[in-house]
Formats: sequence, structure tokens, C-alpha cells
Amino acid sequence: MLTDLQIQMAQELLHRQFPYIEGLLSPTIGKAEQFPVMRNSFIQVLHTGGNHWVCVSNIGCSHNNQVKLYDSLYSGIAPFTREQIGALLFNQDSNVIEICVPPVDQQTNGTDCGVFVIAFATALCHNMDPTSLKFNRRAIRAHLLDSLKIDTLVYSL
Repeated sequence: MLTDLQIQMAQELLHRQFPYIEGLLSPTIGKAEQFPVMRNSFIQVLHTGGNHWVCVSNIGCSHNNQVKLYDSLYSGIAPFTREQIGALLFNQDSNVIEICVPPVDQQTNGTDCGVFVIAFATALCHNMDPTSLKFNRRAIRAHLLDSLKIDTLVYSL
């Protein structure tokens, strides 16, 4: 299972490549519900309060108070997750947030949620619809590790 540090590293890598996308902030901010309000297109990985990660984004949403929640092991939306989403959004015209849960590739174990949410976030950054993707479970973890190693090396030079 990925830690908050690994999730943060992956989001920082994405943010450097896609600086015009808001969010991609440290997941520890969400635990304190200290996210800045997102006013443009955003992507953010959230920790649900249990041992699970989800990805939320307003990319492809039809209105300001709507988000999509990408979850590779969906079993409902935890209250803590709803609170974090509320902290990300601000809409003066409505106090209702619509959370859509599109069908995405599902993990087959209890530990791959972090890898999947990074894959979802990466797809969104590249203007790809996560609902249309099927991930190679044998390669996805190794690919993420290689990406983080290369980025760490390049970033430290």
C-alpha cells in the first residue's frame, strides 16, 4: 500500500508536468481539511480515513458543484471523504455538492488503491477518461516506481 509520502511525490511529479491543473496537493492537507478552494480544473487524491485512497476531480464535470470520484474499490463514500470534497469546492450559488462515481477499473487486492488513484490522476492530466482504461496489473506498480525514481534523479540534478 502506498504511503502519503509516495502519493505526494507522484502528485508533485504530475503538478510539475501539468502546472495549470489545480490540486495535486499533499494528501495530509485533506486530513486537516485545509485544502485551498479549487476555482479551476483540479485533481486531488484523498485518503478516506481508512486504509484507502480515492481520486476526485472536476475535469469533465458539467457544473461548479459537481465532482467525479474515481475509486478502484468502491463501496460507498465515507463521511470524511465528503468533508474533504466540500473543503475543495466553493460555490456561492449552491450548498449542494454532486458526487458522481463513474465506473473504473477495479483493484483485485486490498493494497493497490494508491497505485490506481495515481493512474487515474495521470490519465486525467493527459485528457484521458479513466473509465475507458484497463490497467496492466503486472506492470502498473513497477511503472510508477520507475517514474518516481527517474523524476527524483532528474529533479535532484
